[in-house]
Amino acid sequence: MRRRGGSRLKSVDTAIFYTYSESYSTEYEAVLDKAIVFGIPIPSPTERTRQNNKMVNLVNSGIFAKLDAYFEFAGYVEAIAFRKLDWKRLILGDEINFPGIIWDNEGGTGNEVNTQTGGAFDLNYKSADYVNFQGLNGSIGFKTNFFSFYTIGGRESFNSNQVHIYAGNGGGAYNPRLLINQSLNLPITPAVKTYISTNKDGKFRQFEDGLKIHEENRTSVGIMTHNLYAWGLNNGGTLFSGNGQLSNLFISQGLTDSEAVTMDGILNL
Repeated sequence: MRRRGGSRLKSVDTAIFYTYSESYSTEYEAVLDKAIVFGIPIPSPTERTRQNNKMVNLVNSGIFAKLDAYFEFAGYVEAIAFRKLDWKRLILGDEINFPGIIWDNEGGTGNEVNTQTGGAFDLNYKSADYVNFQGLNGSIGFKTNFFSFYTIGGRESFNSNQVHIYAGNGGGAYNPRLLINQSLNLPITPAVKTYISTNKDGKFRQFEDGLKIHEENRTSVGIMTHNLYAWGLNNGGTLFSGNGQLSNLFISQGLTDSEAVTMDGILNL
């Protein structure tokens, strides 16, 4: 087994840890401490250093305060349970149709496309959790090595309209949606790794690898009452699974253009 960059893992990186003695940022120690309370293994010292650096950047940029949810799915496979811990709300998400997510050092990959039996991940994020994300002032984003149908999503009826919080590959095009009846098809570029969709100041903006590739006016919003899924779409309570790959994802208040660029860099740390 190798970690990113191709260098070999030390034995300490493949050990199981339930405690730590090093000092980290206050926010990252809160994540580690919650994992210990839950009785789940924490990452190795090497991985803790990487993740703490990511947390420090989130906090110092001001973006952490704007988050509703952040999941870091990449990491050493010995600490898979830790990857299900939301760094912001300090709660665990739940695998659906366990063990449908295929985990490796780069994150997780869904095992079936567009079924009710495939693996997915419930973020345990619903309307009551929309503290910073507020429809016309909200962002979602993620890093992926391969995205397919239903990378992250929810959909349900709202006043005879379809409310979407969704990002995925639909019919050979990239379909990021944050609003009622939003229909947007963008070209798929296989080399792209990070995607950030933002509603702010009456505009919908799409960023890919830190570059803004699309902007348009958007004014209508709706309320999602069902939980959002990763590696799947929660279609009014019915799962449609996806087989894409995710290294991380976030949900937040609407990011400015400069914040979206900053967040792109953080997703890649």
